Amino acid sequence: MAVGVAIALMDIIGLFLIIRTFFPLEFALSALTTAFPWLLAGLVAYLGFTTGLLETKPLRKGFYLIIAAAFIWLCYLDGRYGTYVQVALPMLGMALLWIPALLLPVHRYRHGG
Repeated sequence: MAVGVAIALMDIIGLFLIIRTFFPLEFALSALTTAFPWLLAGLVAYLGFTTGLLETKPLRKGFYLIIAAAFIWLCYLDGRYGTYVQVALPMLGMALLWIPALLLPVHRYRHGG
């Protein structure tokens, strides 16, 4: 997980520095707020589909995959800059809930049931 956090931070910092090199600070900040839902969608895609693949029960597997796909769809719903600023923290909270949600399918997978 630490490697994923390090990669995400490098992605965010790299995006900011590249845009800040050529544009004013306001442009760089708006680029971060625009890219934030896409970065969350990547996190949920990884964690959600991993959860779905590790789940042993078909009904739960479908449930996890549908919830992950719905969240990803929500993140790509609108691409205008600053659209998700009002809901950025709740979306981050929902995305981070996939981390503990992954533990139960992993436990069932390890113990064969």
